[in-house]
Amino acid sequence: HIELPVFKIQFQNPGVPDGGQHILQLNDEQQVEEGVAARNTGQYELAQNIFDFVQKNSKNKIIQQKAGFYKCMAITESFHQDMALSEQQKLYDRAIESFEDFIARYPASPWTAMAHLHLGDYYMAVGKPGKAVLEFEYVFQNYTDPDVLQNAKILLQNAQKKLMKKGPDMVFVSDGFWGKLLPNNEISLTIFCLNVMMFFITLLFWHHLNKLLD
Repeated sequence: HIELPVFKIQFQNPGVPDGGQHILQLNDEQQVEEGVAARNTGQYELAQNIFDFVQKNSKNKIIQQKAGFYKCMAITESFHQDMALSEQQKLYDRAIESFEDFIARYPASPWTAMAHLHLGDYYMAVGKPGKAVLEFEYVFQNYTDPDVLQNAKILLQNAQKKLMKKGPDMVFVSDGFWGKLLPNNEISLTIFCLNVMMFFITLLFWHHLNKLLD
């Protein structure tokens, strides 16, 4: 089972990591090792910056993929339990964005199966079991590693139970203020639009009727 951390990290602009200028003197494999060392000592911000640098600058596709996955993990491993809910939501969203980006960039990476599992876990954390089910099902249907499949099976069962209790995911028209006030699925959006149209038709009818009566 993959535990869901609540993570804490401040993100810097891409570039050479602060405190890590010497990384330019290392080859890309050594740079990844520097990132791993920073991650292992709890320097998650530095680790993320190093992995980001390697991902963008390495010519080796495997090293790029490894650094990209480790960058996602550095984000999720830096956490504490007492942050405000609004902070938690922002950081969950950041983790989801990172894993989605990794999967889109490297759909056939050796780490992509685990990225799908982690992404599904974070969908569960933000109350989207429908999306989580899709991630876990994808792993279960497309990968053969026994350990990965065992994790996928357990997580899929949990997500399916959650989905049955909760119902379909809430899908807002957009993430903006007005988007969240609008209906959150296609059927209700269609009904909403029809009601708005009928409202204006009624106004036009009454306006025309009043002109006739005048």
